[in-house]
Amino acid sequence: MLEVKRLSPDLKPDFYRVHNDSSCGGWCFCAAWYISDWEGFGDRTAAQNRQVREDLFAKGILDGYLVYMEGNPVGWCQVGPRDNLPKLTEQFLLEPDPTIWAISCMALAPNVQGKGFAHEIIKLILDDLRQQGIKRVQAFPKNGENLSKETIWTGPISVFLKNGFKVLKTKGHRPVLEIKL
Repeated sequence: MLEVKRLSPDLKPDFYRVHNDSSCGGWCFCAAWYISDWEGFGDRTAAQNRQVREDLFAKGILDGYLVYMEGNPVGWCQVGPRDNLPKLTEQFLLEPDPTIWAISCMALAPNVQGKGFAHEIIKLILDDLRQQGIKRVQAFPKNGENLSKETIWTGPISVFLKNGFKVLKTKGHRPVLEIKL
């Protein structure tokens, strides 16, 4: 059975179980959008990125959902108020709007990748956001076929389109998708 749970302090160990060498690379810890720019990002160490994540936990920033299958954590999806990620809003030339939420990262363990679960995960997250009263959600997938595991961290575009997202605009090779809940 597939389930998503909002990140909470008591799920911190599961966050780190998912962000390991064999699953989410054990390097980024979903810190990318919190770093001021992309210059030198690839040169950062896992310890530096983990410290960013620890700082987020310390500030009470719980920015996503853990994915569980049969009770085991197998994935992560970064979701939260879009304007909390200034690098994202700047990169996509977006006007500030504190009511818009963003799905900005998705990662699944290798044993559950490519089996169609991402569609269901996004559906479950959208259902939860709707219950919270969130009205607009944006996503920023990379466009194209045959994206590698290293480049698909934004989630495949098909997952979002299948769940009702529409193209709001395109910046370079990256569309900005949006759904109104």
